[in-house]
Amino acid sequence: MKKIVISVLALALLVAPAVALAQFGSPQPNTTYINSWVDQLILWTQRAVTFLMVLATIYFIWAVIKYITDKGDKPENVAVKRGAMLRGIIGLAVIVGVWGIVRILTSVFGVSTGGSFDPACPPGQVWSPMERICR
Repeated sequence: MKKIVISVLALALLVAPAVALAQFGSPQPNTTYINSWVDQLILWTQRAVTFLMVLATIYFIWAVIKYITDKGDKPENVAVKRGAMLRGIIGLAVIVGVWGIVRILTSVFGVSTGGSFDPACPPGQVWSPMERICR
């Protein structure tokens, strides 16, 4: 009988903390430090992509202006200038693709920079941050 009482008391002592925590719900982990790093990483990525888009646009415009202004060039130079314009267009397409991937990832994982993330909604609808859908 003494062994049964000791076993029941030991079990009660082991289960008591779980019962006490169950009354208030499970504690949520504090992830603000990780979230701040993720937010900073996304912010830097967005700024870098924007900077690269500006550089690629300037490069493309420079190549077009150079192609238009040099009329009496050799055919080899014309091919080089066309290649520069093509590289500018490809660079813009790649950077816009990276920008789209970053936007998709931020919306899928629900992270935002500064709490002001508004995904693109169809015309006539507005983003509802509480429900996380377009209404």
